[in-house]
Amino acid sequence: MDTIRLALEKSMFHVEERCAPLEYENAMFKKHFLDLIPEQKRQEMLRDIDQREQDSETYRVEKETEFAARFARLVAAKKTEEEVESVVGDKMEG
Repeated sequence: MDTIRLALEKSMFHVEERCAPLEYENAMFKKHFLDLIPEQKRQEMLRDIDQREQDSETYRVEKETEFAARFARLVAAKKTEEEVESVVGDKMEG
């Protein structure tokens, strides 16, 4: 059971790590360049950025849910530890 918990924690870190660059990019864009853009265009761009942030969060939650469901199915089927590790390996590579 500890192996499953550890694998799940590693997977969640991996998903968060993939989302972090987009969040950083958006913050830097807002900070440095928005003052150069006319107000109406700035508002449109901010709406687009907010939508991308929401989409990124939705993607992260979907992947976490999907991965947790896969582990639940493995545990329910009483798979061996090797089979669980192979799923973790697939997730970390993908």
